[in-house]
Amino acid sequence: MAIPIENIPDFLEATIQDIFRNEYIDISYADRRYPAMSKIIQPKKIVRRGSSTVRWEVKVSAANQARDTAPYAVDPDVTSTDFLQRATLPWSWQDVPYQFDAREEVWMEDADVIVDYVKMKYFDAQFDLFKLLEGHFWGRPADNSTAAELLKPYGVQYWFPFATAAVTDNTFNGTVPATGGFTTIAGLSPTVYANWRCYNNLYTEVSDDDLMDKLRDAVEYTDFMSPVPHLDAAQKKPDYGFFTGFPQVKAIEKLLKLQNDQLGFDSHPTATKAMTMGHAWTTVPQLEASTAQSAIYGINFAQFQIWCKKGWYMRPSKKHTASNSHNVIQKWIDNSIQFACKDRRTGGFVINKAA
Repeated sequence: MAIPIENIPDFLEATIQDIFRNEYIDISYADRRYPAMSKIIQPKKIVRRGSSTVRWEVKVSAANQARDTAPYAVDPDVTSTDFLQRATLPWSWQDVPYQFDAREEVWMEDADVIVDYVKMKYFDAQFDLFKLLEGHFWGRPADNSTAAELLKPYGVQYWFPFATAAVTDNTFNGTVPATGGFTTIAGLSPTVYANWRCYNNLYTEVSDDDLMDKLRDAVEYTDFMSPVPHLDAAQKKPDYGFFTGFPQVKAIEKLLKLQNDQLGFDSHPTATKAMTMGHAWTTVPQLEASTAQSAIYGINFAQFQIWCKKGWYMRPSKKHTASNSHNVIQKWIDNSIQFACKDRRTGGFVINKAA
């Protein structure tokens, strides 16, 4: 028995999680995998309520008044220090529509066929939104002034800009992206606040003395721990992942196989994935066609967080009739998200290949 078209959206809401009656093969997508959506955004997202912006407090200075003293010593002048600055980002918004027409032949079919058809349109719209977010996660707005770019969330290339020179003293040189007119990161200047910089470095080849050595340095020198237990968000246990394009992963796997007699804590190949310092490497197809194809990203998800506005993550809209076609019913999926590296020193790093 066919279902009246005006009842389809409500029926779909009640059955959207049901398994399709007829399985199908989808060859509509281009990239091999979408690691940000499957491994990062969906499982690690944090729902935030309230504020019209994404914001958090950053302690940027210290009083530095501790001293050695002696009996009858004269007290020094006590000074006050403004410790906190607020990091701020706008929420980014996305949407995607899908629609169906009352005159399509499918409406003459049985109810389960109709539901399968509408579900396919829903899942196609959802996947379209996933592809958009995947690209945003691994990229960044091209500049800080163009209207279209200001709508995008701030991905890993914003937080971890490429190194322009090799690091020799393990200083933090990652300030702002080299192009696009950026002068601050989340409203804070890494020029004014040197500790609001990320770790970056250059490598020339995938070898133990070059890339792997610099990777060990990066993990060690981004591991900060306060001596005083308190509410510092950086005290969370690190949750690292290593990400790069497949050519680099393949070269790393070959290196690890050559070092098979020196396995142990540092590096070892498993049956399915290469691992370094206990962390698996994830291939990112989206990096392979970009200028970041050879970049090595280490991301600590205890600090690099995916914030979703409460009530707006993949939110389905109510049905409505198209304004220019009275037989067409439209629905939308709305979304609000932002990528926030709360502590740039501990949130991750990038080691990019020297030109």
